[in-house]
Amino acid sequence: MISKLFLVTLLAIPMVNLPKVQAASCNPSIVSNRELGSTISPEMLGNLYARAMLNIAKVAVLENYGTFEDAARDVVSKAEGRGLESLKSRAKNFNYWQKNNRMSNADFSLVASLMGLDQAELAALNLAYLADKGDPSISFSEVIFKMISKGDNLTVVTSGQLDQALGEFPSACLQQKIPKNQLVNLINKLNMAVSENLNDVSIDGEYVRFAQTSLMHMPSLKVTKTKYDPADVDSLHVGFRLLSEVGGSFNSYRDSNAVIHSVSNLETIKHFHKFYGLSDFAVLNKKEKTLTFFDESARVQKRITIDIASTDDRMNAGGAGIYYGLIDKGNTYYAKALSDRGMREVFKSRQGQAIRINGPLYILPQDDRAHKFRIKNKRLAFSGYQFYRKSRNLNYSIESNTKFKLEIRHSYKSKFVADYINTLEREKSRLMQILKVDNDDYNILAGFAIGVLAPESDFGKNWKYVLKEFLPGAVSLAKGNGLDTSKNSRGPTQLKVIPEEIMEAYGISKTNLTDPENAAVATIAISADFLKQLRNLGVNHKAINEENIQTYLYYLYQGKRVQIKEALATPNDNLAIRKIVAVVKGLEFLEY
Repeated sequence: MISKLFLVTLLAIPMVNLPKVQAASCNPSIVSNRELGSTISPEMLGNLYARAMLNIAKVAVLENYGTFEDAARDVVSKAEGRGLESLKSRAKNFNYWQKNNRMSNADFSLVASLMGLDQAELAALNLAYLADKGDPSISFSEVIFKMISKGDNLTVVTSGQLDQALGEFPSACLQQKIPKNQLVNLINKLNMAVSENLNDVSIDGEYVRFAQTSLMHMPSLKVTKTKYDPADVDSLHVGFRLLSEVGGSFNSYRDSNAVIHSVSNLETIKHFHKFYGLSDFAVLNKKEKTLTFFDESARVQKRITIDIASTDDRMNAGGAGIYYGLIDKGNTYYAKALSDRGMREVFKSRQGQAIRINGPLYILPQDDRAHKFRIKNKRLAFSGYQFYRKSRNLNYSIESNTKFKLEIRHSYKSKFVADYINTLEREKSRLMQILKVDNDDYNILAGFAIGVLAPESDFGKNWKYVLKEFLPGAVSLAKGNGLDTSKNSRGPTQLKVIPEEIMEAYGISKTNLTDPENAAVATIAISADFLKQLRNLGVNHKAINEENIQTYLYYLYQGKRVQIKEALATPNDNLAIRKIVAVVKGLEFLEY
């Protein structure tokens, strides 16, 4: 048992002098372990506490959380291991803005232990928690919030600023005499002694004290934040070249994108400005520490060297993506991330010259296999390498307001097929809004919705399809469902279900799917659901990407999710998919 006598003995052991390194941070020593020949001081422990809190704040900032409670909910939900059930239950209600649901220091310490902190820093944080356990005078959650809060949203808080604050609390002196495992052991022994003598331990201002002895000096934690004037920030404006505003052939556009998206991010950016975007721009390459300026035709104007605060791709580290509205504070430059319109530190000038960018700033990703620039909806987008994704902590941005009218040229003589296709043209704007899909995705889905007519009913002509629609009761009987026809696949695209929002908006049911207009609307709607699912499931199948995603939709349409999930799908070997691909190739999509 760790007794009061043990704690007193720890404090009474003669001091062992440390080398003169960061004297204000490392001396004088107040706790020592004679066997280890190790010493720690109130300032040492205070440095470790400060580093713990700043590193926790840095995690919250890099992941773009507004409060530690927001971060904690995610951290705890993903944590695995025994004994976490109670914490997981409480974490669901963590909410900084509701005082009763603000995190206790006890829960804060538990969550901190799940965040991969340095063990010595975690031990020092625990000491502060133990000392304040009886009648808390400090709220760890509030300390973090004050460090990361952007206030009126005109304040910049970046990982670089937190790194600067971390630099004020050196850890190097701790390693001069005390190996990390011994340091952790020593602080944990101190914590055990404190926990057995809580009545004699208190927090007095910035100090944790045992009786009259200072155990820890907890410094005030301040992060230098940068304020800016919104009047100084230019809005993002990229003019567009003739055909990109009025449309053109979607087939050619998609084919050229498939080629350009297979090359480098820089070439994709340049291609966009050559053929679509009408503005000057600049590209920041963090690996090379270069900032290159281009004119509106993607010709290099000049290149300069710069310094960067972080190589991290996350947004709050000034990571990869599309930025605009460059402003400077001294030699530090900030720009707005297109994802959330928040200001971020992006680079520092080396020469001290004034830098101006007329147009967007593109920051290339450090990890080329995780993130990618693409052309989508005739705009430049930045998102995941394999699929378009949304992200809280990355500067992912996709312009989804673009909307072109659609004409689908085809060679089908059947009135049924013509009405089906005309419906997809006519209802584009309304369906985009209901289904929450963007322009390019709608066109891809429309092609699939037409193509799927081939394998499912041979465009409504297959005798089996005609018989099934004429005798639905016989089909349900044959399937063992009695006279309940609700489980039958219906219509020329053989739908089992219809999305509720479409049933409500259009009054469509399975019984009236023989109508080509109803069939077209219901088919593209269910296909939109499958497209969203495919972007989630498809991460398991590395052969699938945005350029060929249409080819794999039929697997989900047929209920064969396992083929995608286990990366077994091979569309070239699937006769039905080959039929769909042939139909799509025979269609010409024109936008205007």
